[in-house]
Amino acid sequence: MTKIIKYKTVKNFKENLNYKDGNVLTIGFFDGVHIGHQKVLKNGKKLSLEKNIPFVVLTFHPHPNEIIFPDRKFPLLTSLENRIKLIMDFGVDVIIVIPFTKEFSLLTKEGFLEEIVKNRINPKDLVIGEDFRFGYKADGNIEFLLEYFKNQDISVNVIPLLKIDKSIISSTLIRKLIINGEISYANKLLGRNFEVYGSVIKGRGVGSSIGFPTLNIKKLKEILLPGDGIYLGQVKFDNSKKYCLINIGKRPTFDGKRRTVETYILDIEEDEIKKLRELGLLKLYFIKKLRDEIKFESVEKLVEQIKRDIKKAREIIKSINF
Repeated sequence: MTKIIKYKTVKNFKENLNYKDGNVLTIGFFDGVHIGHQKVLKNGKKLSLEKNIPFVVLTFHPHPNEIIFPDRKFPLLTSLENRIKLIMDFGVDVIIVIPFTKEFSLLTKEGFLEEIVKNRINPKDLVIGEDFRFGYKADGNIEFLLEYFKNQDISVNVIPLLKIDKSIISSTLIRKLIINGEISYANKLLGRNFEVYGSVIKGRGVGSSIGFPTLNIKKLKEILLPGDGIYLGQVKFDNSKKYCLINIGKRPTFDGKRRTVETYILDIEEDEIKKLRELGLLKLYFIKKLRDEIKFESVEKLVEQIKRDIKKAREIIKSINF
């Protein structure tokens, strides 16, 4: 079972994880826990099994950019809770979450390695992605890390960056893809379907009035939202899953002013809809973008298009389940 240690401040981080035979340590923010991150985590776990010592992951929250650039909006691919769950899937023994604060951002690269890595965790082996940066103004890099621990009986294992279609896989690239509605490609880099979750809220009833009742979602503020459009997705609940259409946008046909997230669930019973409303929190998994959101000249034209969207969605679902 994974041990999860969350600290309110770095000063609270007094526990010394000096295991008798050492440990394997991996460090990173791991937003999205994409296939590049997974490569690092798999290597860390493999080494810990070979040496029969614990596998420790050190991560941070919030994202450094939120502290360093407070005026910028910086939505994440995963919440802290979901990030932890995804990391746990790789057989991690201990996950340490350090709060990234203004004070922590001022810690020098030497200070980070000495005070946090060596004195508090004291690993025998470090497994680190090639692009890892640390310390004040991200001044520390892999070259410094290798030199610093060269004569300290701590081996540094550098994992090369993963590339696909000549592009380096990164959380930044995946964010751009999702914002642009390129969900299928983003999912390929994530190694799973991108998800958005939030609370079920009461809508205006527009969907019901035209024969397509929807559930409206108020997403978690910190999570990234895909670009406006109509998407094929899934809702999972009660150990079952239902395909759905997800609409993100301002509903221009009805002169909407506010950006909303709503989902029309295919082949669902009324009692199941009631259950979903009662759950309060709903997860939407995005599979593929069907089209952009556009303004129709009449409600009738919109209804015709929705029927075409559903037909297209079912064709894709049939190909997925073939």
